[in-house]
Amino acid sequence: MTIITAADWRFALGAKCLRNAARSLGYNFEAYDLGELGFGRRHVIANERFVKEGNYCDMNGRWKSKALHKPDVILSHLLIDDGPFAYLDADAILLDRIDEAFTDKLIGVTVRRAGERCEAIGKINAGVMFFNPHSYQLVKHWKRLSDACQNDQKAINALFSKQPNDFAALPTEIYNNYYFDETTESAKILHFKDDKEKMVKHIVDDRPINLRSAGGKHPSPSP
Repeated sequence: MTIITAADWRFALGAKCLRNAARSLGYNFEAYDLGELGFGRRHVIANERFVKEGNYCDMNGRWKSKALHKPDVILSHLLIDDGPFAYLDADAILLDRIDEAFTDKLIGVTVRRAGERCEAIGKINAGVMFFNPHSYQLVKHWKRLSDACQNDQKAINALFSKQPNDFAALPTEIYNNYYFDETTESAKILHFKDDKEKMVKHIVDDRPINLRSAGGKHPSPSP
């Protein structure tokens, strides 16, 4: 099984820590370099705004579309990997093995808590996703919807609503925890959702992350 991510220089620290954590837990790892990441497979982003600002366009209110490249990255990886894999944003930290999250469904997604406000962006957070090696056509559909609405997350929510039987719905508290409350102790993936200051504090400062299945090794960045 493989853990993959995609990042440019802005998220190099997180990508390195994710790489180290994945390998410590016994997973293969692949990074897609969106620009000056310094390692991984080069994935060229031609969009000038993304290169300069790290986003593609403005969405509702304060939201910006930051990951239109994600379906393309997934499609590229499906062409070279015949096994299941998980995509994690580079601002997420893997704490434990996640084998049980892979099912016979084509795509696994995490669903927000009941009652959580999500009108603008949908009940699925696309920062952590799980892929069956046979999901290529479904991901192509996701890419078409993403290109049409200019947002990968809105598109995956629309696809989930239309074709729910192709998806496994997984608990956000365990596999994509961005709440940082009493549920964090049972989380296998923490997601900092662009909060680089909080991420750095957890990685480097006073709250080192312990990898539960790797003898408590610290996923600190390495060159």
